[in-house]
Amino acid sequence: MVVVVIFLPKLVIACSLWWYGVDFLVKSGTNEQLLLNAVALVFVFDIDDYVADISATDEDRNIMGKLPVRLFANNVGRDEIKLWGASSGQCFATLEGHSDAAADVVVCTDVGVDKIVTASNDSTIKIWDLATGACLLTLEGHTNAVNTIAVTRLKSGQSIVVSGSDDKTVRMWDMASGECIQTLPSFLGQIDKVAVGRHHGKAVVVLCNTEEAPDIWTLVSGEHIESLDVDDMFESTYSLAVHRLQTGSDMILTGQPGSIGVWTMGGNRLAHLDVDLPTEGRKSDDATYNVRFIHGWVHDGTDVIVACGGPFVVVWDATTFEILKRFTAVAEIDFMCLGTRAGEDVLACVLASSNDVITLFDFDSTTVATLEGHSDDVWGVTCATRGGVDLIVSSCSRAGAAFDRSITSLTAIYFAYFFIEGRLVPVATVCLAAWLGQRAQCGDF
Repeated sequence: MVVVVIFLPKLVIACSLWWYGVDFLVKSGTNEQLLLNAVALVFVFDIDDYVADISATDEDRNIMGKLPVRLFANNVGRDEIKLWGASSGQCFATLEGHSDAAADVVVCTDVGVDKIVTASNDSTIKIWDLATGACLLTLEGHTNAVNTIAVTRLKSGQSIVVSGSDDKTVRMWDMASGECIQTLPSFLGQIDKVAVGRHHGKAVVVLCNTEEAPDIWTLVSGEHIESLDVDDMFESTYSLAVHRLQTGSDMILTGQPGSIGVWTMGGNRLAHLDVDLPTEGRKSDDATYNVRFIHGWVHDGTDVIVACGGPFVVVWDATTFEILKRFTAVAEIDFMCLGTRAGEDVLACVLASSNDVITLFDFDSTTVATLEGHSDDVWGVTCATRGGVDLIVSSCSRAGAAFDRSITSLTAIYFAYFFIEGRLVPVATVCLAAWLGQRAQCGDF
């Protein structure tokens, strides 16, 4: 009874809000509202000040604004971007400024200045000075999470940032001014990945989304060139890259379930390669069968394609398409990129078993270094060499753990109250579903 007396006033508000949220969920017909409904309850209880650590996009805030109580504070999430020395393994700078996780990171040079470009779930893109860590520009215009970015330079010398978003658009930005100079027509699904290259001397962007085949568009005029025919390779495209061969020509690389596609920049298929991942004990819908990361690289003087699905990594010769190497990491790979460390090629990976740590493997699958220091799950990693120094740049969202703790505390409160009333399951189920939904959105399932 003590629990009821202490929490009764807030429980009355919370239950009313919960009922309103269920009604809104039924009318909207979207699963995401279940998560937002549970987040709303966390805000009502304000447990241990975790409210400041919970992330929310602008769309979330708009939905929450329809609820009867004003729930969101101004600062509802944080993100940190760390710069590491690949050889020393030491973090020498931490950049903060995004209010939600940075989903993609690129290192580039513009007008002689080394820069970092970050795309965030807070719907913005930030450009940073690599040397000073200062935020130079914030690019605003997307109306939902920005999932992917790429940087290229036009013949005029103008540096361009290309971005893809959950708002189903691709935007092109002048890196110097931050002005949006082109928006491609709306697509059917969210844009998961963009990559840039050249076709007949023109700068082009290749993009893939959740509903359509990968597309090739010109950057300046915004003309559609071709759609890649991936239907007979499975419908979904999980990864995308453009690799410039040592001959100077570009090729498109796509990752599908159990296979990869190699294409010309005009959209003609050069090869369809089976990844041939181990099948023992794997279910037909196992996510490890999906090629989630694919990269082109020059290793020991040879153009190679490196792809990974789950813990499995396969390396092909990019011209003969012969498999050169394959190995299995100690755990499923959540993120992967390629770089150098002290003159040796390495794979910078985030493993599911320790997803706040970046592990560096050489091409013989030997662990050569681990980078530790992030306070939560790493969302993205990229590698670069600037001024003779091998760098690794990584992004971490510090909202996930706080959300988990908040949901745990909230569930405990509901358990106590509804156990006394003889009703334990209904609200506990809502909390559990919300937690599972949040972890699924983070890519944990």
